[in-house]
Amino acid sequence: MTKTLEALVNGVNDRMDGYTVTPLEVRKNNDLVLQGLIIGKEGEMVAPTVYVNRHLDKIEKHEMSVNEAVDDIVQMVIKSEIQVFSSTNEWIDCIFLVDKDDAKQAAEVLDEAMNRWFDDDSQIPYGDYLEREMDARGIEYEVYFRGGSDDEWS
Repeated sequence: MTKTLEALVNGVNDRMDGYTVTPLEVRKNNDLVLQGLIIGKEGEMVAPTVYVNRHLDKIEKHEMSVNEAVDDIVQMVIKSEIQVFSSTNEWIDCIFLVDKDDAKQAAEVLDEAMNRWFDDDSQIPYGDYLEREMDARGIEYEVYFRGGSDDEWS
């Protein structure tokens, strides 16, 4: 295990009480080697694997610090991403980040709220409408709206 990978394992382990972090190396058919971290809740039998090659590359190129990579990895494990979009209105596109424990309820709330927003022909901007519904249900979230390009979120 490289020192950088070891730093990621230790950083994630330090930040995630109640979880175990196990490094994993996967060699694909084309000799591609993927570095992963199995991050599981203690006592649970199923755990996600987060592949960290992108993080390792960015750290090596000094484009990201180990702490920034640890933050990103932790967020991937503890947050769920719910994308809200419309196939008929391309300007409607946002992402809500919620705790994994709230993900199912949040998805239901957002789906119902979008349907009501369209049906009611609401004068309230859709983002405000969705945030109001999430607040009313007591679901904590972060929301990001797509800007002018696919990579631009605010």
